[in-house]
Amino acid sequence: MSYYAVVQKEQFNPEEFVRQWSSLYQYDQEGLYEANITGPLTPEKVELLFKWKNGMPIAEKKMQSVRQFIKGLCVLNGPDFNPAADEFLNERFREGGAIWRIFFLHCWKPDTYPIFDQHVYRAMCFIEQDEIREIPTHENEKIKIYLNRYCDFIQTQFANYQPANTSSSVRLKKIDESLVTFGRFIKSFKVT
Repeated sequence: MSYYAVVQKEQFNPEEFVRQWSSLYQYDQEGLYEANITGPLTPEKVELLFKWKNGMPIAEKKMQSVRQFIKGLCVLNGPDFNPAADEFLNERFREGGAIWRIFFLHCWKPDTYPIFDQHVYRAMCFIEQDEIREIPTHENEKIKIYLNRYCDFIQTQFANYQPANTSSSVRLKKIDESLVTFGRFIKSFKVT
């Protein structure tokens, strides 16, 4: 089966898509994610998860955002803390770029909130609209897309995808791996 056939809208098969594209996923620092995403978040785990997300040492300006997230751990780990995603992103954790705030939301509840970035956005647009689009540059627009489109896209397009003997967080991670890989692949095509 060709790669394109896997993503044609009328033939989209989420199980086949995830199986095929996640098998091509490669990331040298994957162990950082796997070792730190489970259990309560600690300052050390947060720092290592953001190191994984960044893919390289974290520059000082980005590290300031990570420190703000770490400061928020006392609230985040509190028994009464349970905001909706929009409150989390727009009120509780307003500091830092949209992608990092969304990633922190994912770290908080990895079984509920998917990871979001330029690659998965590109993949979503292609699957939904057969268009190669780049993520908007405005931070508030990224948050809106995540809350109003991307989370729904994951829930609807991948509703029937459930790998055997895995948790919800592993399910979301496999979906992310496939979308990231596919999004990187289609970036190489020229937009006409």
